Amino acid sequence: MGDQFYAPIQSVDVSSNISNIANGFRASDPIMIVEQDREGAMPYHSNRELPDRVRLHLPAHAQDIFREAFNHAYERYADPSKRHFGGGREAAAHRVAWAAVKRSYHKEGDRWVPLNGG
Repeated sequence: MGDQFYAPIQSVDVSSNISNIANGFRASDPIMIVEQDREGAMPYHSNRELPDRVRLHLPAHAQDIFREAFNHAYERYADPSKRHFGGGREAAAHRVAWAAVKRSYHKEGDRWVPLNGG
């Protein structure tokens, strides 16, 4: 596994513009541990490849959202100059993917459920 570092996360009201999602984070926001970019890391081809913290906790549809948002952001942030908030490519993609999930789902207790009853 790659090295770990702390990356800011937050629940964000986002638009479809990925740049707006990523730019909403501040260094003072709550953090989670994410893996630093691994050499040769590739976007996820199926939900089975998602990290356990995603695959084992999110419903299938939320996993689809996470995977698609991650893959798109992973390509979008290949150029470090587009990462306005610091961190690596994979960390940027994880931030965007979680923000995308939180547009449609929220956590109730230990479960992720659709917003507004789905």
